[in-house]
Amino acid sequence: MNRKFTLEFDKPPALLFVQERVGNQFTLYENGRKVTGIRTLDINASYDDITTHKIEYITGGTTDIETVS
Repeated sequence: MNRKFTLEFDKPPALLFVQERVGNQFTLYENGRKVTGIRTLDINASYDDITTHKIEYITGGTTDIETVS
């Protein structure tokens, strides 16, 4: 059974991390835009502090930025 999973927001989330399966491939959206060319990603989040993240990019890998509406 292949069921579709949908998330719906009133406005684009500041940061959305999607990992579909166990492994090392993921998709990241920042302020409604798909982020490409990521080599490493560190996300620090807790209930009592602000969320921060650090991205290391692959040189030349960020040319295909796509806006998601």
